Amino acid sequence: MRKKVQAVFIGIFFFGAGLYAQDRIPDSLWSFQASFQSRFSSTSFQPHYMVFQNLGLVSDQRNDFLFKIEAYVPILYGETFRMGLGLVLTPDVVSVAGLDLSLYGFQVRLGYGTPLNMGHTIPELSSGNFLSNQNYRTAPGIALGFFEYTTVPFTFDYLKFKGSLEHYWTQESRYITNYQKHRKTLYIGTQNLPVNIFAGVDHVVLFGGTHESYGVLPSNFKAYRDVFLGRSQSQPTSKGGVLLNEINAYGNHVFTMEWGIDFTLGDYDVLFHYQKPADDALGYLGYWDWVYYKFLQNEDVFLGITVKNDQYDFLSAVTFEYIHTLHQNGRGLSDVTVPNPKNPSQPKQPHFDLKGKSLGEALLTPPYIDYLAKKFGNHVRDFDEHQILKFVSEKYNGGHPYGGRTSYYSNALYPNIYFGNTAGTPLFYTKDRYRRIRDAAYNLPGNIANNSVHGFSFGFRGELMKISYRALFTFTRNYGIIEYARPSNTKDEDGHWAFDGTPNPNYFFFYGKQQNYALIELDYRGFQKDYWKDVSLNLGLAYDFGQIYHAFGLMLGVGYHLQEAD
Repeated sequence: MRKKVQAVFIGIFFFGAGLYAQDRIPDSLWSFQASFQSRFSSTSFQPHYMVFQNLGLVSDQRNDFLFKIEAYVPILYGETFRMGLGLVLTPDVVSVAGLDLSLYGFQVRLGYGTPLNMGHTIPELSSGNFLSNQNYRTAPGIALGFFEYTTVPFTFDYLKFKGSLEHYWTQESRYITNYQKHRKTLYIGTQNLPVNIFAGVDHVVLFGGTHESYGVLPSNFKAYRDVFLGRSQSQPTSKGGVLLNEINAYGNHVFTMEWGIDFTLGDYDVLFHYQKPADDALGYLGYWDWVYYKFLQNEDVFLGITVKNDQYDFLSAVTFEYIHTLHQNGRGLSDVTVPNPKNPSQPKQPHFDLKGKSLGEALLTPPYIDYLAKKFGNHVRDFDEHQILKFVSEKYNGGHPYGGRTSYYSNALYPNIYFGNTAGTPLFYTKDRYRRIRDAAYNLPGNIANNSVHGFSFGFRGELMKISYRALFTFTRNYGIIEYARPSNTKDEDGHWAFDGTPNPNYFFFYGKQQNYALIELDYRGFQKDYWKDVSLNLGLAYDFGQIYHAFGLMLGVGYHLQEAD
């Protein structure tokens, strides 16, 4: 044990130097990492650069210089039970990464930790998926479950599953302070077949906390139950409001559903995964309507193909990804919006006046039904709840179903942003990031400047002449925030959005902006001399270029690997 502890402190205080350069903004940066992760308690320093790829950096992207140490020390390591401690150090945070326990595959993680990758992307070769990447700071919390696939008992080794239940307490002061994060995942698949299939769901909810105007938001057992089930509720805040929770699901719900296949073809392992996102919960929609509108009708997708062959050193893995987030549940409005009966030229959302009624019931009672009957005829009084919702959708939502224009990550109370970074794909731009990379004001509403992306990404990994490498290349076209691309005064006769209005040519993302990202990382560990054999040299080059911004990143690093004494 003492030699393990000595190895930790020698690694933490080992001298490392790096070089940083950039073209015009302080967002191309590198970090220096100490990692204790193998079962033999070997230690290695692994530097990471990041422009805006998915590369495991704990930073708010505002430092010109980043020094990071991350350590993991196995305390006990056996076939059935494992325990380890971790530590993370960066210039702006010193935190114990926490305790990691494992018993027969069931794991418990306490404290801080890297985000769990429960999907099927390979993080080091991926541009990041909709819900998770390695580019944001984690919050303290607890995660438990089977984080790796485990055989389902009594299935003759043909079925497998994995899943997690997680809870985090955030520390950022933004719109709501000290809010909480709930996450649950469940994947099930086949194994030991010529072609295996899998499917799963990943569900994240932000809720609770304290708002400057609304006070303390509900976070008791009832609130957690509604969060877990994606239901609405009407618990008041500490200042008496209910924040429209009688109609909307409580908190900000973000989902992915993923399915795919994997198989072996000769010496090649092939994986295909297809991930469909959603950024909204049931609300007033029934379950099957929600599945239809939020998933089946949603054209957005994150899909990838990975081919691996560990027998070929030169090219051991290749990943191709396709990203499309332009649809965002369609062009319709997110919530039911009809004319204000007292002032028909102004839109109104009836869920402000529910008073215990369902949305359909509210529309069928005065003053809404009186206004609709006067405008369209008394036959509307005979509609049931479903018919009236469909009717107002046709009349006031351009024929589109309500629930569209989701605007990923831009929830008014709980934007999916933590310490300046998106908690999901790094290809989305926050408002702050747009201001930095463009050196320009961004005055449109919301928290996200760009969440409409269409692009491709390629990742490569291998080894040549004792130099291991990885390379990532991502090519995107970015359309900003779709709902703000049109002039705000483009309204129909009832004051609603004119869905066929002309796009605003003064909008920066008008017609889309091309932006590309490139990374090459090299690691050399081929020294022969005894006193050099545990040394590695690292080099990283990154370049972001296109119509939005240009940035260059350079990283140099040195690593030393400490082996555990017998």
